[in-house]
Amino acid sequence: PEVVVDSKTGFLVKSKSPHELAAKIILCIEEKEKTHQVVLNAKEKIINDFSMENMVSSYERRYENLFLMVSYS
Repeated sequence: PEVVVDSKTGFLVKSKSPHELAAKIILCIEEKEKTHQVVLNAKEKIINDFSMENMVSSYERRYENLFLMVSYS
């Protein structure tokens, strides 16, 4: 759920739904431009949201907030 937004950064199908899976595969084959855009969107999301720099910054902010909470307790 953090990465895949249906038809924007990937394609979601219900579990145990082979017909829905087949339909998404056919969509990918028939709509190459849309599929290509979804791939680009996913790559951009991964680079922006899950890069090493962003992950480190996120952890730093969490530790700083935790330190502030403990310091004021």
